[in-house]
Amino acid sequence: MTTSGCIYSLHPWHSGPLTDDPALHGSWRERDGQDLWIFSPAADSLLLMVRSGNRCGSLGAGTFQLDGHRYLDLLPAEDPAGAGLLQAHFLPLHGIFRYRLDADTLFISSLDIEDLDKAFSRGECGQATEVDDRWIMLGDTAELDSLLRTSFASPEFWDESEVLERLR
Repeated sequence: MTTSGCIYSLHPWHSGPLTDDPALHGSWRERDGQDLWIFSPAADSLLLMVRSGNRCGSLGAGTFQLDGHRYLDLLPAEDPAGAGLLQAHFLPLHGIFRYRLDADTLFISSLDIEDLDKAFSRGECGQATEVDDRWIMLGDTAELDSLLRTSFASPEFWDESEVLERLR
C-alpha cells in the first residue's frame, strides 16, 4: 500500500457515522503489483486485510461520503505483536483515502504530498506535524471534517495512487 502521500490524524476524519460499503467486499489485487486487499464486513464498517509479499496486516475501514466523493478512514485493527513497552508506544492513527469504483476496478487516491506541503506552509490546512515524511493532523474530528469539505475538496489535492482489480 502506498503511504508516501498519506496523511494521518489522531481523530476520525468525519463527524458522521462510518459505514460499510458492500461494493468493496471481496478480494482486490494491485494492477501494477502483487499486493492483495481483502475487504470483509465487520459490525457497521469493514475489515481490510492487506497482504504485501510475505507480510500481512489488518485495518478497520469505515466509509463515508461528502459532496459526491467517497472516502475510506483506515485505522489499525490490531495492536503490534508484543507486550508492555512495544504496545505502550503504539499510536493508532487514522489514514484518509478517496476512492471510486468503475465496474471491477477500484481507484484509491491519497492526498498529494507536494500540494500539502505548499498548503501547510501557507497555513491553509490547520495544525499538523511532520514525522518521518508523514503528516499527522492535530485537529479534532470537526476540524478534519471541515478540511475535507473545504481545503481538501479540490481535486488538485488528490493523487490517484493505487489501481486495484477485483479477483473473481
